[in-house]
Amino acid sequence: MKKPRKVKIAISLLLILLGLSFQPMLNFAEEKPAAITWQEAGEHYNEVVKIAGEIISTYKTENFCFLNFDTDYKNSFTIVIPSRAFNKFPTPIEELYKNKKIIVYGKIVKFQNKPEIVVSDPTQIKLLDE
Repeated sequence: MKKPRKVKIAISLLLILLGLSFQPMLNFAEEKPAAITWQEAGEHYNEVVKIAGEIISTYKTENFCFLNFDTDYKNSFTIVIPSRAFNKFPTPIEELYKNKKIIVYGKIVKFQNKPEIVVSDPTQIKLLDE
């Protein structure tokens, strides 16, 4: 007995969606993304990059930890660590990276008209001072 066309289409779509959901996550330690400066971050939205620099200020709230490369943190590139990732990092996060040279790996996104990388795992940040 032949399957109706709608069933075939539904099965095909389901298989496509399942295939997409099993795509491997980007492993930042193994990837070779482009290296840019934090000042160039706004020119690379939606690109996976690595950025080296010194964290000059940090700020932690209940929901986020912000790692800033510039005193003008409201208008320049920032690393954002959401609270759901706090338990993956040594605590306190804000002291771990403050005044340290680091490399961060990730996708640059635009939030409130400025570039940021949202970090969900410590492997995305490498300390250079050690």
